[in-house]
Amino acid sequence: MDVFNFYRLDFSIRNLGIGVISVFSVLASGQMPSLFYAFLALVQILLIQMHSFSMNHYFDYKVWKEKNYIGKLIENGFQERKILFLTLLPLLILVLTLPFSNKYVLLLFLYVILFFLYQSPQFRLKKHYLWSIILNSVCLGWILYAYPYLFLTGSFDLVFFTFSVIFLF
Repeated sequence: MDVFNFYRLDFSIRNLGIGVISVFSVLASGQMPSLFYAFLALVQILLIQMHSFSMNHYFDYKVWKEKNYIGKLIENGFQERKILFLTLLPLLILVLTLPFSNKYVLLLFLYVILFFLYQSPQFRLKKHYLWSIILNSVCLGWILYAYPYLFLTGSFDLVFFTFSVIFLF
């Protein structure tokens, strides 16, 4: 199994750039974040994206028979329950980081819920143009910026609002 393709790490790592901008904007606001907590916030963002991208591929294959890496695994006999476990594994690892988090970790749970609504067969909001744009902007833009910033500073200041507008739109 190719972990890089399974978790779409090409997109997950690229999207970490927004989290890195968030950490640097903490510096721009005049605060010095702990390197441990800055790294933790970035790892947490990586984990939720690994979950959402792999689960999205799973649902795309199940609903639309879309040709993707997870679909290829299923067609080659890889057990679906193992695939589901592997899609949930990043969330299980995320749970281990919760003792080091603060109340803003709720943004990560919001991300998971919104992405579930986006991709699950019961809701499949990704097939509705407006909802798709809104949820992608919130999950793959704003939350990736807002979570590290709020986790590290705990403040809604001018820097936060300025960058929030940029990453939401």
